Amino acid sequence: MSALNCIRLSDAAVVCTDAAVYDAEGVIWRIAPKAMSMPHLRAVMATRGPALTTPIFAIELGGCYRTFDALVAGVEKDFATLCEKHADTLSEDENPRIEMLLAGWSDERDRPESYMICSGDADVVPAELIGAAIEPLSMKLMELPADMYSPAIPRDVLDRSGLMFGEVNVQVDLLFRAALELQRDIRHSNGPGHLARLVGGFGLIHVVTKEGVNERVICRWDDHLGEPIDIAATDWAAWRCANNWSTRGQAYANEQHRRAQNS
Repeated sequence: MSALNCIRLSDAAVVCTDAAVYDAEGVIWRIAPKAMSMPHLRAVMATRGPALTTPIFAIELGGCYRTFDALVAGVEKDFATLCEKHADTLSEDENPRIEMLLAGWSDERDRPESYMICSGDADVVPAELIGAAIEPLSMKLMELPADMYSPAIPRDVLDRSGLMFGEVNVQVDLLFRAALELQRDIRHSNGPGHLARLVGGFGLIHVVTKEGVNERVICRWDDHLGEPIDIAATDWAAWRCANNWSTRGQAYANEQHRRAQNS
């Protein structure tokens, strides 16, 4: 399951994705971005599902609107139209359901916003640390909470890592690197009776503010085409030490939550 993560602050929306494209056995056949910026809209799109969804939908939707607000207002209708228009191309993928995340800056409401829409009833449920289930209905645009980490991070994985997201004061890059490592550490069902690690390639973040969109790679993994993601269990004590988590890391999420609640 691809990583779709998003946090919304008072002055920015930040989207974080991985880059591993894989088959039903969890074997990587492409390493490529799953998110694209639409700088003229001050927006970013990320998707989970058929591999070609992001470039096709970003080009199609990006060419139809002049503002992020207009995109939000019209995306439900256009999303359904695009799913039907490109059904033959996208149905060649082994996972035809599309989950699309949109984040951008609203001039009308003078704030960052984030939304999700899906082509089928979705099972996007964030980790317990976020505390609220997200259950988008098919073809219905849903505004996201201030924090969303998907796939969900099970409580036992979070406890084993020793990372305290609700009490962390770290740079946004490190926050998302930690989230990706946690998601990478989970084996997901990728077909009947088959478990595989599905977060890989590299980590990419897009930061959307009132001024525009910036993107950067925040981490890379030694994953290879034609091979599954096969890693040893993460040594979280060593990871925390290497990333100076204990000293840099104990208040950023608190600040993020505070800023988000005040926005």
